[in-house]
Amino acid sequence: MEKENNFTTYSLLCQTPTEDDKIYYWENMEQLFPILNNLFVDFATSKILSFQHFEKLTWNKNENRYRRSSSIAPTGGCINWSYENLKKTFNLYLVDKTFHYHMWDIHKGVSKKILSDLPLNPRGYIFHYSTTFFGDRLKLQQDKNLDWYNRITDFRFQIQYNFNQLSALGINQIVDITFRENFLTEKVRDKIVINIFSFIFGKYLMKRKSIKNYGFTQTFEKAYLTERETLNEWKQIFGVPIKFDK
Repeated sequence: MEKENNFTTYSLLCQTPTEDDKIYYWENMEQLFPILNNLFVDFATSKILSFQHFEKLTWNKNENRYRRSSSIAPTGGCINWSYENLKKTFNLYLVDKTFHYHMWDIHKGVSKKILSDLPLNPRGYIFHYSTTFFGDRLKLQQDKNLDWYNRITDFRFQIQYNFNQLSALGINQIVDITFRENFLTEKVRDKIVINIFSFIFGKYLMKRKSIKNYGFTQTFEKAYLTERETLNEWKQIFGVPIKFDK
């Protein structure tokens, strides 16, 4: 199969009403599964890769805050796409929402306080860093010179690490979706993304076309925070028009 390396990336900037509405909780992801599975059933390669951390917290009375030390929470590495594996990924540790609730309160301006609930896991409170789903029409073999996270594939869906970076826009959840441009038509791609966007409390939907090679690294968040010169390459297709400072 001959492929070109032009990509379109969509950035779905979301505003969930509560922490419980975040897409990395299984009760929400399970409802999204049918939409995504319609894409993945035809891929020869389909993978799940989730990065989650344990957070050990020590309260510093003088600074009135926690000091943190992190360790990797094992989620099985890069595993095959399936309902069962997806369920395991989001239920293995993320039933403990204590630390996420704590961070939600901080972002909402609630006074910092000592947590009353102990972590469910002795290694610490769980923190969701990012989760990526990716698929390709070809059967891709493991490459010892390239980790799975950096593989260029026909489709990529990533729940980004987010610590309220876009709080000025009221954003508390970011999902980036990248398609190879010769995979599906633009009309079909738009329809799939808008369907997902409406489900995950989307507020602004941004789109950038004709990105060479690593399209998934060219996110709207990156343009907004560090590469302002590329903002004009993004087209806003939903939401009140965003005005940028000059």
